[in-house]
Amino acid sequence: MTQFNVDKQAMQKQHEEAGKHHQEAAKHHQEAANYHRDEKHLEGFASATKAHGHAHQAERYASDASRQSAGIPFSQGTQDQKAKKDTEQQRKDNAQGQQPQHR
Repeated sequence: MTQFNVDKQAMQKQHEEAGKHHQEAAKHHQEAANYHRDEKHLEGFASATKAHGHAHQAERYASDASRQSAGIPFSQGTQDQKAKKDTEQQRKDNAQGQQPQHR
């Protein structure tokens, strides 16, 4: 049987951070709904954008916690995020017709 070295405190902290961002996302979703109800659509879209950002942060923290529970080093998650970010930037550059930049 394989033994995993799990940092339970770090994993707990990741879950707590995920929870905070879920709460922030819910708060901004409610604000967005209220603004749209009052026909303040620009403010509604701004709140919805904030909610979306917090939801992504929560997802990242939860993913890091899952990685840690599986014994995958935290640094691996950071490397994966950098690779994902580089890939997203490459897609944006391609969509704009820009040549790839060597980093």
